[in-house]
Amino acid sequence: MAHGLVGVQDVGLEHKTHKTSYSLLLSIWTQRISKNLFKLIPCYIQSLLATRASLNEWRAFGKEFLHKGLAKNNKNVLAPLDVATSAGLVYTRADIPFFRDGHYINEKDIYIVGNPDLSRFELHHDNFGVGLQLNSTENNEIIYIDTALVQAGFVFHDEAEYIDHLHVTFQKLVAQGYNMIVKLHPAHFKSGVPAALNQLGIEICQNADFVSRLKKSTAAIVEPSSAAMIPALMGKPVLLAQYEKLSEQRYGAVLTNYPRARFLKDLEEITGVLETEYSELNHIAFKEWFNENSGPLPAEEMPHRVVQAVSIVIEEAKSFVKKVEC
Repeated sequence: MAHGLVGVQDVGLEHKTHKTSYSLLLSIWTQRISKNLFKLIPCYIQSLLATRASLNEWRAFGKEFLHKGLAKNNKNVLAPLDVATSAGLVYTRADIPFFRDGHYINEKDIYIVGNPDLSRFELHHDNFGVGLQLNSTENNEIIYIDTALVQAGFVFHDEAEYIDHLHVTFQKLVAQGYNMIVKLHPAHFKSGVPAALNQLGIEICQNADFVSRLKKSTAAIVEPSSAAMIPALMGKPVLLAQYEKLSEQRYGAVLTNYPRARFLKDLEEITGVLETEYSELNHIAFKEWFNENSGPLPAEEMPHRVVQAVSIVIEEAKSFVKKVEC
């Protein structure tokens, strides 16, 4: 089962989805070396021995371990064969190719169950497309949606550099008459990032306030995060961050095809980018994108769809066993 919307990342091309920061990666490895050497690796080796794994399976384990260690994250690095499952569950139709082509699951066995983020952030039906009617420039608030790249060893050398990135963004927006608040990925809450942002006077947006603040906001600046779908489904302008340290950041088709998405390559040009976007607002294009990318609705019924999919898999397994016994 997917734990996010993969299609927000550029997984369809033969290059890395993120630029690796090898200095940060070394630091992460240093912190985790004891756990890897004395817990995780021995556990995998014991499992391979117990299951009498073939030479190819041992080779696949070594390859997977190497790719994880070097943060290989392009399409050419397929999932190991032993992750193949009876079925796959995805948020929306956009993720079917990723599961089908990269995880060895037949398309007929991939179930679209909906996006649980809609329920988590309490994005209700009456907020879908609300940004198309509310040309919110009075508040001049912009929400920055983070995806914890630094915690995964990508782009930034360390947390301090990422904090500086947010601080510079904040200062440049304030200088142009905007206020910025930050929606942090949960991975940051075990780090020093929240406290550092508080000291700099940068407000952190909580889950409970996310939709209400977006509703009043001018736009959202986003990294390739599943949470970026929330302002998009609300019909808000979404600025894909490609400035300074994020200049090489790529985004998946789910976001780049969003009619109100614009690449933000220079913070000094944000007002002009937004003015152009508002002048080219296309209601029909938004509706088409929404129908393709919202997933099954209502989102609150996502757990029931998961149960239905699992029930189908169980019944098919029972049927297979009966045929074998006959």
